[in-house]
Parts: sequence; structure tokens; C-alpha cells
Amino acid sequence: MSEKRALTKFLRCVEWSDLQEAKQALELMGKWEMIDVCDALELLSPVFEVKRWVRAYAVSVLERADDEELQCYLLQLVQALRFERSDKSRLCHFLVQRSLRNIELASFLRWYVTVELNDPAYAKRFYCTYEILEDNMMKLGAGANGDEDGLKLWQSLVRQTELTAQLCLIMRDVRTVRGGTQKKIEKLRQLLSGLLSELTYFEEPIRSPVAPGVLITGIVPSESSIFKSALHPLRLTFRTASGGSCKIIFKKGDDIRQDQLVVQMVSLMDRLLKLENLDLHLTPYRVLATGQDEGMLEFIPSSSLAQVDILCKKLL
Repeated sequence: MSEKRALTKFLRCVEWSDLQEAKQALELMGKWEMIDVCDALELLSPVFEVKRWVRAYAVSVLERADDEELQCYLLQLVQALRFERSDKSRLCHFLVQRSLRNIELASFLRWYVTVELNDPAYAKRFYCTYEILEDNMMKLGAGANGDEDGLKLWQSLVRQTELTAQLCLIMRDVRTVRGGTQKKIEKLRQLLSGLLSELTYFEEPIRSPVAPGVLITGIVPSESSIFKSALHPLRLTFRTASGGSCKIIFKKGDDIRQDQLVVQMVSLMDRLLKLENLDLHLTPYRVLATGQDEGMLEFIPSSSLAQVDILCKKLL
């Protein structure tokens, strides 16, 4: 019981159909050395789908995590909702309550849940989570430090979806253009400067879906382009409320959830290595699936190997 990493292994060995054994196991669990947050994830897996008290214990462990650590596992925690016994589970309410305190968590939670609404087997459950998040956020009052009230915060998140819907329409129109990539780029800039000119200056700033802490105010048509590939992903330059700019790739036709998972693993490994005082100077780019076949990626300007070599020699 003093070895915290042994708890999950012990609970896997319990014969839960034996009521006496199950009762003793739960008593021991309450006296066990507190496990780490990452180990609590195992207790939310399908193995413990019907063990209500075990899952409740796992959530109580998660409550100790700070926002940064919680965001590392948020994608998996949303998937764990599939294995809860009810739509309004303790895990569901925990994720919503923590999101109300952090707009970045709220933005990512909303997107992770939104993507799962197309799953016929669990659509009802994820829609319930979406509604709970919406209802609770809209009840929030303005913060004492002048923060936006809940209604405005929620509307700022909804505008993210409206933006991605418009980008999907742009991609559809651009793909129908005959000719090479340059013709498609011209069409893109024509749309942004003409029929869809409202995208160049938003009525209200929108939180960047991939980086909710950044407020974007519009697209710069002259600095936006299209990649030369079969799916013709958009490379969009957005103005930011701080006076700068940020570049985002929008793709339609690929399952970005795969990219999202891989980058999440790299980010998590980077965090774990830094906790052991090993900094590999990794800078994972941001990825967000906004649908089953669409999403956004942070654009990172590339450098040739020759340029990297020259830079390294200067540093040496």
C-alpha cells in the first residue's frame, strides 16, 4: 500500500463480482498511497467501465492536477467519457468545471467534444457534455478584473466554428478552379477581397482555435496562399489583436486527429523529460482537428539544410 504505482495493478487483479472482495479492495484503495495523475488515466479505461467508485477515485486524483498537466491529457479524458456509466458523470462535470476557470481548456474541450458528435454510438453522450459546458459557461458573470462574461466567452468560441465553416466553403470553391496552383491562389485572394471580405476584418476578435490565448482579427489576403498538393490546403495569415500576425494551415480531406495524437505524444514526452531536467529544446507545433476530416495546424516557416548548417557554424 506504500507503493503508489502498485495500486492500478492491484485493482486489475480484484474479482469484482465477489462482493466481499470488492468491498475489501475499495477499503484498501482509500488507504493506499496517493497515485500520480498519469496513473489515474488507467483507472478511467474500459477495464474499469462499471467500477463507479474506482472511476470516482481517479477523478479525485485528477483534481490535484494543474491546468497545464490537465491539458496534456485532455484529449484522452474526453475519450474516457465513452466508458462512464451515465451521460452526466463525475468526470464530465469535472472537465466542465475546470474549463470554466480557463478559456484555453474550455476551447479545447469544446472542440474535442464537437469532433465526437459524428460518432453515432456516443453522439448523445458527447452532446450532453457540450450542453453542460454551454449552459455553465453562459451563467458565468464578468470577472472582477474586467474579464468577459460567460455569454461573450461562449460566443467567442462559437465564432471559431463559424470561421472553420467559411474556410471549408472557400476550399470547395478553390478546388473547382481549373488550372495550376497559381490560379487557385488568385481565386483564394479574390474571394477574400470580394465576396468574403468580412473575413479580412472580423466584427469581433476570434480566439485562434489552435491557440485560444491569441485573438485574431482577420485574414490578410495578400499573404495567404495554397500549398501545391492533392488536397490544396490553405496557408492563411491572420492579424492578431496585439498588432502582430500568425500563420495557420487549414486542411480538408485528411484525418487530422492522427497528426493531433502524434504531436500530443511528442509534447507529453517533452514535458516529462523537462521534469527530469532534460531539455531537448523541442518546439512541437500546434494541431487541432475541427472535424473528422478537417483541421488546423500551426505553420512553421521552413529552412533549408544549408541554412541550418550555416547557423550552426555561426553558433559554434
